[in-house]
Amino acid sequence: MVDIDTQRARTTLGRQIRRGVSWNAANLVVNKGMSILVRLLLARLLVPEHFGLVAMVVVVLGLIKIFVDFGLQNALIQRKRDAKSLIRNDSAFWFLLGGGIGWTALFIVAGIPLMIWLYDEPQLRDLALVMGFSILLHSLSIMPTVRLTRRMRFKSQVIAEVVSTVAASVIAIALAFVGAGVWALAAQQLSSGAIKSAMLWRAASWRPRRRFSWASLHDVVGFSGWMLG
Repeated sequence: MVDIDTQRARTTLGRQIRRGVSWNAANLVVNKGMSILVRLLLARLLVPEHFGLVAMVVVVLGLIKIFVDFGLQNALIQRKRDAKSLIRNDSAFWFLLGGGIGWTALFIVAGIPLMIWLYDEPQLRDLALVMGFSILLHSLSIMPTVRLTRRMRFKSQVIAEVVSTVAASVIAIALAFVGAGVWALAAQQLSSGAIKSAMLWRAASWRPRRRFSWASLHDVVGFSGWMLG
């Protein structure tokens, strides 16, 4: 009986993994295709300088988001469920939210002036200030992603990714069409993150409790730091 149950569990796990790979592959194809199509449309409505300005900000924000995560997402996904799992998840959410707020503030106070100095582009100030809030949106999306991944609910993640990409693209094209210029691209970045985060939270059906325990986080934070190193 044990062997039969083990075999069934392995078969189910294998089926879930194959579905996950299929959904991720579909997500890659759809997003790449959408990205190319939208870029071609926006290229007819915007000037190259608009894309250049946004690219400068996106590169810096991408680097910061690595440190917001701090490898904690992968550490939590790989962590086996134990007696501390519930409080660990709650603590991780507040830790990540605090990190998101802190990194957003640091980017606004120090990152933006440094970018303006390095790139010699004063017009980056307002653009970077608005786009900087994508750091906070990123921190909010980590815990629902962890919970969905641990349950191998890749379909929910792909749907959130595709819907947010399509919706943000429509918003960007509409704004570019009415003459919003570089703000069309900024809106695309922010709306994509906001919509994706909202959909992930809805799919995860989880709400953190107002409690925090550093002891429950200590081992996974150490592991995540090791992963980054």
